[in-house]
Amino acid sequence: MSSCSSSRSLGLCVFVFVCSLLPSTRSFAQTTRSTTLPTPTADFQLQEWAIFVAEPAASRANATTTIKSTLPSFVASRRSDADGEERMKVMPIGVIRIIGGAVPSPKFDVLLNLKGGEFQGEWPKADAHGTRLLWSNLIADSAKPMF
Repeated sequence: MSSCSSSRSLGLCVFVFVCSLLPSTRSFAQTTRSTTLPTPTADFQLQEWAIFVAEPAASRANATTTIKSTLPSFVASRRSDADGEERMKVMPIGVIRIIGGAVPSPKFDVLLNLKGGEFQGEWPKADAHGTRLLWSNLIADSAKPMF
């Protein structure tokens, strides 16, 4: 998948400025103190693989008009399905794998935002709005990955 950013509800960075007035014999002086929050931590790894199909003379990589879907039928796609021998051809695809993630909570969200391009399909089904896909309340599996 194109450059993707995954989001996990870990917290936010907040900058806090505290102003106090200190009495003085002649005037009031203003001081500013910043307070920083601890950096959130989580026990997950994110791995991403992507395959792009491009022709040197084409105006765009991964063209939906020329490349058909070879994904299983349960994966919704904007591409038309490939037939017979065409199912053996390479098609563009992106895979995101999250390993771990039980701490701080076994439930987490994954958010992908695009700055350019468009999503052609997703699995499992996500909440799609324009240039973003959101998978909410995923549950981390404690089983170790096989590969």
